[in-house]
Amino acid sequence: MGLAGSALPLFSKGSSVSGKRVGIIGLDTSHSVEYTKMLNAAGTPSEFEGYKIVAAYPQGSLDIESAVKRIPGYIEEVKKWGVEIVDSIPALLSKVDVILLETNDGRRHLEQALPVLKAGKTMFIDKPVTASLADAIAVFEAAKHYKAPVFSSSSTRFMSSAQDVVRGKIGKVLGADSYSPCTLEETHPDFFGTAFMGWKYYIRLWEQVAKVSFACTMKGRMWP
Repeated sequence: MGLAGSALPLFSKGSSVSGKRVGIIGLDTSHSVEYTKMLNAAGTPSEFEGYKIVAAYPQGSLDIESAVKRIPGYIEEVKKWGVEIVDSIPALLSKVDVILLETNDGRRHLEQALPVLKAGKTMFIDKPVTASLADAIAVFEAAKHYKAPVFSSSSTRFMSSAQDVVRGKIGKVLGADSYSPCTLEETHPDFFGTAFMGWKYYIRLWEQVAKVSFACTMKGRMWP
């Protein structure tokens, strides 16, 4: 349920994207398969407005074993849903209108996001947005420079229980304890900074690029 909700900001009414062909970068996460099932299955919810995943570039992480070993199996999974597998990001960009950057390894996100932004494609970057705060800032500055809409989010923020908190249905929240089954990834040493220290900065840049109204603001930096 949470994963389904995470797609709504991109595939919803009011989107400025004229085409409905969706491409995936990175088949090293289960999210790639789940988004494909969600958008390509018969009886897809009307809020997705006919968007379909038509092509994918499978290469994600190069050295995180748990991610790399998933790729062959996930290639076969998405092919069952009519997804074409391509051998490069440029080839992918020629076939699609919007991009889901799903690569499990945040260290590759800046490298893989830049050609998408240069092409002016709307893009969703799955978590983590990058593996470092410096790369995250570079991504959003590039988005601003190329005037390409981009956003990132965890799917859990769209779960009904989380939205109840946001809407005040459980009363005023003064604090929270959270937990997760996740494990720490030693290749992402700056994850805390990426996820939290730069969050207000990301929101401000997204406001400038996508014209979306958020509560938090912070002065943005210009593309060098």
